[in-house]
This record gives sequence, C-alpha cells and structure tokens, in this order.
Amino acid sequence: MSERGSVTVWLLGLAFAVSTLGVLSVDLWSLIGERRELAAAVDAAAMAAVTAVDEGEWRATGRLTLDRELAEVRARALVGLDTRVTVVFEPDGITVRVSVSRTVATALLGLAGTDHVTVGAAAAATATVRE
Repeated sequence: MSERGSVTVWLLGLAFAVSTLGVLSVDLWSLIGERRELAAAVDAAAMAAVTAVDEGEWRATGRLTLDRELAEVRARALVGLDTRVTVVFEPDGITVRVSVSRTVATALLGLAGTDHVTVGAAAAATATVRE
C-alpha cells in the first residue's frame, strides 16, 4: 500500500479546518463587539432612568420615587432605534431594570444556517439620596 500524497491530503484538511475557524471567528468577534456596545448602552440607560426622580413626590413627602414615564423616556433615548428595550420598575419605586436586545445579521455564519443572531444585555440601577 502506497502512502504517497498522504501528507498533501493531511495538509489540505488542516488548511481547510484552520481557514474555517478563521472565517467563523470574524462573525464571533463581530457579535462580541455588538454585545459590548449593548452592555455600555444598557448601563447608561439604567443610570439615566434612575435620575428621573418624581420631584413633586419628593418635595411633598420627602419620599424618593421615580417618575416612571420620564424614566422610560430617558432610558429609551440612550439606546439605538434598531434595539428592543424593556424597562421594568421594581415595587420599591426606586429601582429600574433595563434590558436590550438587537438582531445582528451574520456574514459567514450564514453558511452554517445562522443568518441572524440576537444579542442582548441587561442592567439595573437604584436611586439613592446622598447627603
């Protein structure tokens, strides 16, 4: 049995495997970058939401609560238009949870049947009074 050409076949297989991993890494790094962008945006959105203190309630009773409508407007203003945003207020009235997600088109993962991937992030913030 002749083994001529077996090294060539082995190297071609190895080259195919390495190039496939390289191609997939392009999409994966793109998704990681997208996730980092969303994480920064959701942190900023949660912080902006807790700055929406209900001033009337604060002045009348000294009780810290959030103006829910204004908080949601502030949170949504800091996130892109192509991003789904969910704003949830905790029963304590001063904590807000913001979650965002975005569908990202993939370039090369489409060859494996994955044309779009949903990337998301979440953050929570609580309003406090500093004296």
